[in-house]
Amino acid sequence: MTTNPDRVSLARHRAAIERIRKIDELMAPLADERKALEASLKAAMGEATTGTIGKTVVARWEIGTRSSLDQKAFKAEMPDIHRKYLKTIPVRSFKLVDPE
Repeated sequence: MTTNPDRVSLARHRAAIERIRKIDELMAPLADERKALEASLKAAMGEATTGTIGKTVVARWEIGTRSSLDQKAFKAEMPDIHRKYLKTIPVRSFKLVDPE
């Protein structure tokens, strides 16, 4: 009998898998509710950057900037330099798969 090093049985971890699925099920509506509540607070704040209750600061909605490299334009205009400095790293992502 040969084994596949890319595949492992998680039968002993069935309870953990089911609990993760249940947590995800419970969290989804909470995430939606949080987004809606945050949107209402932002609307109430308007252009203000600080929200208070009495003298206590309870929210900050600060304006900032972010700079990023336009990868698509850089690659189109300078493909050799883009290729020279492009760094590829391995990543792993975990996802529970819905049973079929």
